[in-house]
Amino acid sequence: MSNFKYIATISTFLCFLFLFASCNPPAKVSEPLYVSGAEPVEKANFRRKPENRRIVVALGTSWTNRPVILKHLFAEYGTISSGGIVQILNYPEDFLVDGRVRLSILTAAASDVLVDTLITLGMPEGTVRELSRLHAARPEIHIITLFPEDEALQVEAASEFVLEQAVSTELLAVESNSALSDSDVSFLLLVAAFVSENKGETSPLVNIEKAIEKGRQITREKKAAKEWKFLSRIDPDTGLKARNHVLLDIPPSLPILEETTDDKKTGLEVENERPSSN
Repeated sequence: MSNFKYIATISTFLCFLFLFASCNPPAKVSEPLYVSGAEPVEKANFRRKPENRRIVVALGTSWTNRPVILKHLFAEYGTISSGGIVQILNYPEDFLVDGRVRLSILTAAASDVLVDTLITLGMPEGTVRELSRLHAARPEIHIITLFPEDEALQVEAASEFVLEQAVSTELLAVESNSALSDSDVSFLLLVAAFVSENKGETSPLVNIEKAIEKGRQITREKKAAKEWKFLSRIDPDTGLKARNHVLLDIPPSLPILEETTDDKKTGLEVENERPSSN
């Protein structure tokens, strides 16, 4: 009798264990990191926390395929593919539609409701038409125009902030038409993004100075832009200062002339070569 109770108890326990196991769903298999045939997601590596916004940066022909100039922007905001917010448009490659260049691609990209900032760098003549269309459709978007090729007054009307490089006589004397290095431009793009984030600042000169100081702190480049000078653009016809148009003046890096043989001579040698008064 005792054996029968023992067997019954074991049978009941096993039945209970089976029912318990059958009620639990099978262990969930973790999903793969990416589906075969799809691009793997890059590892996020930037300072900002993920934000629900976008920054579109359009690069003109002179600046495309120069990755160094995007270094600071990517380090701060990250690319869309890495979970960040920066989208790059290279001219003319990213503006081709059926083999023809369409600047309307710029307006289409910046029309996304997530885009709150558009930065253009050295974009070609005609870009201002798209900037004007975008400004009319989305007046809340921050349009930062760097080194435009369009007429100044039109660009000013379509942009929140415009920056051109002041061309001095000394700058024209050197072969290069720009004293800006790739690292300078990288810092400038970061500053442009910070300019768009300065809320309530009406003075463009004060705005850009604040943005530069912020850029120095974040990049830890204390000497960045130390020799840069910013001046309000003065309209040549009216003599009035532009509301949002600033000129960037950078002392050019003039080439170092090699010393001639005479330059290397000591004062005594030069004195000995002077003709005698006798």
